[in-house]
Amino acid sequence: MSAFPPFAFSGEIKVSRRGFIGAAAAAAAALPAKPLWAQASSGTSDVGAIGLAGQPVTLTAADIR
Repeated sequence: MSAFPPFAFSGEIKVSRRGFIGAAAAAAAALPAKPLWAQASSGTSDVGAIGLAGQPVTLTAADIR
């Protein structure tokens, strides 16, 4: 038995090549043109963090880049 009601999903989806390319182009156009993260300048201070084993570590700007 399916988790979807029979009227919600027939099990057959057909997408044309033109439709797929159009959807991919629309998704690519929605992505930001510049990075979502800030560039660390040389004057920034170190960042404290917790390592995988639970010990405190210090990350420098070079580590973050």
